[in-house]
Formats: sequence, structure tokens, C-alpha cells
Amino acid sequence: MLHKMRPALPSLPSLLALAPLALGACAGLSEQRALVSALDREVLALKVQNELLTERLKTCATDTAAPTLYAELHQLFSDTELSVTREGAVVVLLAPSRALFLDGGVKLHPDSARTLDLVATSLSLHPEFNLLIVSHTDDKLPPGSQGKGFPSVWELSAARAAALARALSETYGVPPERLTIAGQGGFSPIADNSTPEGREQNRRVELRFVPAPRQEPSP
Repeated sequence: MLHKMRPALPSLPSLLALAPLALGACAGLSEQRALVSALDREVLALKVQNELLTERLKTCATDTAAPTLYAELHQLFSDTELSVTREGAVVVLLAPSRALFLDGGVKLHPDSARTLDLVATSLSLHPEFNLLIVSHTDDKLPPGSQGKGFPSVWELSAARAAALARALSETYGVPPERLTIAGQGGFSPIADNSTPEGREQNRRVELRFVPAPRQEPSP
């Protein structure tokens, strides 16, 4: 009977000779893992950089638009007692309260129509801006204001801002979602309330053209 010959097992010296090759393959795998890890970190860094650049690009249009809007408003109101300033990307139209309201209350002055019409037109021409209306008073309520439902300058200033927003929306067609109001009362003075001139300066309204949030495209 013939017996099948078993294959000869590799000798110990031959196995030891193969060990460096196996170790070399393992070292190669480790290097590849290190390379993949480094590439992952680079991809993450590029992703963060891309997000930062995207945010900067969002402000480019507004940064360009602000000087244009400032120049337009400055020209429109150059012959009035209103003033125009810039705070970075924000354009501020500053109006004395007496130019907008009658008798220290919330009823709009007839002369305010031109101002509100020009503001509404500017918003229509510049959809990249919304309007923040900030109303200020001096540190005392006008005579009779408490009887009209204004227990403090806070309520009076908020009601004035609301009156302007309502007029812009209902009379001049500004979408209400583009309007925000704030009543600062007499707590942000720009002049000394101890003098009539200072109190007059503190009674003011800021019409702040602020960059509108950009709408992200639908996925």
C-alpha cells in the first residue's frame, strides 16, 4: 500500500527568515493608518476654513451695500434736521422726536410723512437691509403722558417706536417682518438732561438699517 507523503513543514530557520517581511508589512500598515489620520485632520481643517470663508462671503454684499445706502440717505436728508451715520454695515438715520411726533405723545407729525416715505422707499430698493426702530426720551415724561397710559418713559418710547412701525407697514407697505422696534426710554442719553438743550437732544429716534439675515438655499 502506498502512503501519501505529508508536505514538509517549514523549518524554524525559514520561519525566522520570513519574520522581517511580516513585520515590514505591519509597519507599512501603521504608516498608512498614520497617513489616513493626517489626511482626515487636513480635511477637517479645510472644512472649517470653507465654513469661515462662506460666512465672510455672506457679508460681502452688505459691506458693499452699506456705503451705497449711506450715500443715498445722506443726499435725501441733507436739507433736513435728520442726520445719517454709519456703524460698520449698519446705516443710522437719526431724527429728533419733534420731527416725527406731535405734543410729546405718539401721534405722528404731518411732516413725518416725507421721512417715512423715503425710509420705505429705501427699504424697497435695498432688500438686503431690515429696519430697527429705536425710540429714546429724556428722563421725564411729558405733561399729561401718565393720563394717556404711559406710566414711564419706557412705555412712551416703546409706543412711539410701534407707531412708526405701524405707519411704515400699513401706510407705506413695508413688510412687518422687516421691522423691529425698541423703546430705550431715557436710559441711553447722549446729552445732559439738566439743560433744555440736552433734554431736546435726548428725545430722538434711531432708524437703523441693519443687514437682513441671509436665506439659506433649500437643499
